[in-house]
Amino acid sequence: MFERVITIISIISQYLIEDIDVFDQEMEIVEDLMSLGFETGEIEAAFNWIANLSQGIKRGDEALDAEELGQYVRIFTAEEKRLLTNPARGYLMKLHNLDLVNAPLLEEIIDQAMLLDTSAVGVEEIKMISTMVVMFSQSAADAKTRFLRFVEADAEVMYH
Repeated sequence: MFERVITIISIISQYLIEDIDVFDQEMEIVEDLMSLGFETGEIEAAFNWIANLSQGIKRGDEALDAEELGQYVRIFTAEEKRLLTNPARGYLMKLHNLDLVNAPLLEEIIDQAMLLDTSAVGVEEIKMISTMVVMFSQSAADAKTRFLRFVEADAEVMYH
């Protein structure tokens, strides 16, 4: 079921990228997903995850303060290391080092990944989660556009 819920979240993220309000269009999106063969429980699980995310990106004041001072260093906990694959952790650090996500957004991406009901979270899941987090964040439009361009360019390199 996990893979199917991730697929639903990925489909919903495409609506967000196209600037469609998923909560205003929820019934239409649910109908579309059901026509694609997804079950009601899977759709509910995906929307619940998105609702949890959309309730607001937490402000990590300590992380933000440390980052402003140039001292932010992310150390993964044992549980995070268990759940997040090495490539996924590397991708997260790449997003931060390229200044595509700040410390609070990085922490939110990790928090959301930890909420997934799975034994491992890889790069593809991190891409989907980070896209959702950035799209729901209060980041400026140009920062969101820069992030999306990076993710799209990264996908092109991967698939060509």
